Amino acid sequence: MLQEEFDIANLIARFIARNITDKELIDLKLWKEASQENNSLFEKLIRPEHYDRFQWMASQYDAQEAWNTFQKRLLVQKKWKYYSIFTRWYYYAAILLLPLLVVYFIRQQSVQDNCLMSIENKETVTTITPGSSKAILTMADGLQVDLDQSEAFELEEKGAKINKDSSVLKYESATSIQEEVYNQLYVPKGGEYSLVLNEGTKVYLNAMTTLRFPVHFTGNERRVELQGEAYFEVSPSDKPFIVQTKETTVEVLGTTFNISSYTQDEFTRTTLVSGRVKVSLNGSNESVFIAPSQQAAFNHKTGRLSVLEVDISSDIAWKNGLFYFKDWRLEDIMTCLSRWYDFDITYSDKEIMNYRFGCKFDRYGKITPILELLEKTNKISAKVNGKTIVLKGRN
Repeated sequence: MLQEEFDIANLIARFIARNITDKELIDLKLWKEASQENNSLFEKLIRPEHYDRFQWMASQYDAQEAWNTFQKRLLVQKKWKYYSIFTRWYYYAAILLLPLLVVYFIRQQSVQDNCLMSIENKETVTTITPGSSKAILTMADGLQVDLDQSEAFELEEKGAKINKDSSVLKYESATSIQEEVYNQLYVPKGGEYSLVLNEGTKVYLNAMTTLRFPVHFTGNERRVELQGEAYFEVSPSDKPFIVQTKETTVEVLGTTFNISSYTQDEFTRTTLVSGRVKVSLNGSNESVFIAPSQQAAFNHKTGRLSVLEVDISSDIAWKNGLFYFKDWRLEDIMTCLSRWYDFDITYSDKEIMNYRFGCKFDRYGKITPILELLEKTNKISAKVNGKTIVLKGRN
């Protein structure tokens, strides 16, 4: 148990430092979702207002001394059995976790220019909050299940078992199914959700996304239909895995990639993390193959399909709990933010929509820092009116 808690402490430190791998992020997310107590603790430890305290601790920290102290405390672990997980975790935080956070935070900030972002919230925006795990499952008979409200459950759909545990929906084949029966998962504005298909493929769905999929794959291919944005970790198989969007068809055997296919966006983008992907235009013979760190971008206006070299960390940042905008137009930034924070946007000056900005920040934090960042450029003023953000240019 102590080893597990120590490992989680290290994962939180790496998360704060933006130095966490995809696998570690999944482990951390599973731990957070295991209980409300875990999630509440995590939120407390990553609050921006703690950073000043971390700065002071950096000058006082001795790594060897902290580790020696921690080892000594292991000798009295039996005394902790009467204390809650919060008591034990704050104890860890005092002697090990917070110093680790300090060192990671200070070192990372010295080599990375993420954002000129204020960490002091001068005004708390209470009406606009970050999204959470929520989705609506529509079954073959039309029955809808609100996954945000429901507890963990297990049911059957045409021979396939469906398990809902925390914020993950998992399908398993219970019996042989001859017909292809479809379910649909819809993630609304201000939501995200994870899905494991019956053959092991993992899908992470972003806000305002719909995925239609069979409860059990039959035939010679594995085909799903996507509208919105999703990150796929495809289970290897001799049957091709196909993602159908309105404009493109993406075909793989076993690989990891992200597809962003929002109807209101200018592009449908397929970004490859690992493996090899074929992207074809629907209703056309045109297709391209992309390698890792490449992106197939279809322009909705021109109808052109092109291959670009990209920084994949920016395109998959949402899946890793971040927003990472690299020289994005203001309109595109605010559109992306509005899907997650569930707000409306008004531009008093249309020309500011094409202003470009760059920034990286926590997806699960408040929206205040990004608004402060825009204000600090002296190009934009931002005003929050309920669930609407009003942006105007500064003369």
